[in-house]
Amino acid sequence: DSHINHDTLERQLMQLECYFTWGLEKEAVDLEYLVQRLLDFIRVPTEKVRSFNFLAYAKYMQGCNEDALAYLKQAEDYAKKDHEDEFEKWVLVTYGNYAWLYYHMGDISKAQDFLSKIEDICKNIPSASCYSAPLSIVDGEKGWCYFRFARKYYKEAIVYFQKALAQEPDDPEWIKGYAMALYRTESFDIISMEESLALKQLKRAMELNPEDAHIVVLLGLKLIYLEQRDEGIKLLEKALTLAPDEPYVIRYVAKGLRNTGCEDESIKLLKRALEKMPNSAFMHHQIGLCYRNKIFKLQPLLRRPIIEMSIQHLEKACKLKHFFFNAQLELAKMYALSKDFQKAEELFQKTCEMQNTCEEDIAMKHRCYGDFLFKYKQSEVLAIKQYKAGLSCRKETQDKERCLQQLERIAKRCIGWYPKDGEAYGLLGLVHQHRKQEMLAVECFEKALLNDPGNEDYLSALCELTDDYTISQPSLTHQNKMLTNAVSINT
Repeated sequence: DSHINHDTLERQLMQLECYFTWGLEKEAVDLEYLVQRLLDFIRVPTEKVRSFNFLAYAKYMQGCNEDALAYLKQAEDYAKKDHEDEFEKWVLVTYGNYAWLYYHMGDISKAQDFLSKIEDICKNIPSASCYSAPLSIVDGEKGWCYFRFARKYYKEAIVYFQKALAQEPDDPEWIKGYAMALYRTESFDIISMEESLALKQLKRAMELNPEDAHIVVLLGLKLIYLEQRDEGIKLLEKALTLAPDEPYVIRYVAKGLRNTGCEDESIKLLKRALEKMPNSAFMHHQIGLCYRNKIFKLQPLLRRPIIEMSIQHLEKACKLKHFFFNAQLELAKMYALSKDFQKAEELFQKTCEMQNTCEEDIAMKHRCYGDFLFKYKQSEVLAIKQYKAGLSCRKETQDKERCLQQLERIAKRCIGWYPKDGEAYGLLGLVHQHRKQEMLAVECFEKALLNDPGNEDYLSALCELTDDYTISQPSLTHQNKMLTNAVSINT
């Protein structure tokens, strides 16, 4: 009976909407750094309930169950204090976390008590099941959870913010979360002002809450990225006035200053923030990037001390945050600049092997490693392999385009040297194929086959192109001849 009850309890727990059922992977995040960031967010009034909930889950993952219980108690207290009118809705996620935590602690009786509380609440909510309810508050908290946990969950964050907004279209917190998640996912995209959903949502969020420095600073950065420099800088200044001591705001204002060529002002601002937050990986990362930018404004003989300053801050950032993908990639580039090629290669390989990176990172890491192999190791073959790997990114990002540009340059140079280079034509065909230039791709793969008859990769590419696209009859006839010739030669 006890075994049956245990199985029943687990099935009931799995129906809850809480941090324990949202599929978060411990390996995707640096837990110590996550805890530190959440402690920063607690200071923001609107963040208290979700931050304490999140802290409880993070502490559970660290094996600190008593700390987790204490944080859940604070989440419950603030739900009562700040959301008295909707307390039962706001506390659903917290009670779900309680139930799971007690279950993992072996206190089955208390786990069942919280399941009963959740069941009582759900009885009064239309369309609710026994243990979960279709509420914007739950979807919104789920969105914030995914957004804050790790970059690989940004797409899930967007989905749940959209669900929350479908129920409450004008809720400022869900609009803010949606805008911020869009901003992050668009940050690597090649995009115009007209196409930018993030820009539209950031403007809407600022209309609803013009004093929210987090939104103001991101809108300023987005405008600078979209080449609206003056308007963007004004918003950065406004954000800093609104929240002069807020780490999140300082970090992004500094980033905006760096992106507009004001590295010294950015460093000054970041170092002032570091006095209060000496263990901020993000601040050290941003300072490292400022020094990186300064390097290229100096004569080669004057660069060494600036390179060392950049390395010092980037190493500190990587030490403070173990899964800091961007900082690791920049540090590898700095090692290359300092001619420490062994350290550079080890770090490039480490970033390329990282599994828990988001889609945009695929093109970035392989493009950077490819550039290193091409420039510093003079290995065109290995560089090509990395650039090709970067093309597996499903999004059209700047780094993916740079992979294509590098492959195109290499192919055209090889053809210029030796017009019968089948491999170079195959490479050029691949570039045209990724750019949806089907006719040019077919021509290149035909030339590749002409010089390398029977090559299965080129045959496969041609078959794929003719299956997927309508090719003109003369080209198709010529291609059929090519395929027939290639097959006969090969056999």
